[in-house]
Amino acid sequence: LMQKGLRPGESPELWMLEKPEKIREAHDEYLRAGAEILTTNTFGASRFRLREYGRENEGLQICETAVRLAKESAGENALVAGSIGPVGLKFHGENLEVIYRAFEEQAGYIAESGADLLIIETMIEITEAEIALKACKNAVEIPVVISLGFVDGDKMPDGTTPENAVEILAKHQPLAIGTNCGDPKEMIENVRELRRSWNGPILAEPSAGLPGMREGVPVWRMTPEEMADIALKLHSAGANLIGSCCGTTPEFTSAIVKAVKRCNANIL
Repeated sequence: LMQKGLRPGESPELWMLEKPEKIREAHDEYLRAGAEILTTNTFGASRFRLREYGRENEGLQICETAVRLAKESAGENALVAGSIGPVGLKFHGENLEVIYRAFEEQAGYIAESGADLLIIETMIEITEAEIALKACKNAVEIPVVISLGFVDGDKMPDGTTPENAVEILAKHQPLAIGTNCGDPKEMIENVRELRRSWNGPILAEPSAGLPGMREGVPVWRMTPEEMADIALKLHSAGANLIGSCCGTTPEFTSAIVKAVKRCNANIL
């Protein structure tokens, strides 16, 4: 989206309301690249995240718009996954019941707008991950995927290991458990550890390596070809829902598709 004009620090969700055609273009590009699941532009559409911009009451409009744009692109050729990101338990000073209701509200907005499934992603605190999963499962009947951030090697920032995470989350019956937004090479081992504890589908969406900074803007140096090699290793480690995260483009998706087209994996 930054390549299409989103500025650093700007809310992608609010930007979408002003430039919906840019989001539609992005979905079209990923679909042409071979994506089988399109993710909605709703990662930061909870009332807590929108409150930072004084727009906390616009969640329904954002979710309806985001799902509509994704479904227009997807047609009969792809599924639409509604993205739900963290609110950050440590930063809002709210009790857990209020956090639960915020996730429940966002999940309801996305499901009512017509998404095929939900993906709760980039969760770096297991307490918040479990709250989000319980809230979403209670609020909707569509499948729910939960994806964690192992940013400290084989642990989440709160010290939770993949094995611990599966033990806590599996009882809530997600469609899949996975990891996103991590170092690609470390993610291979994270997936391997998840597979030792979880028999269901595993999601893996690595970033394009670790970014540097250029004029205040993050810059990633991994190539699509390097990501394709990582995708094959993630599949061998146990992942069967494979995509990519920060710093990637439709060219990365195309490279992943070509690399794993003979494997039984779905591409996000």
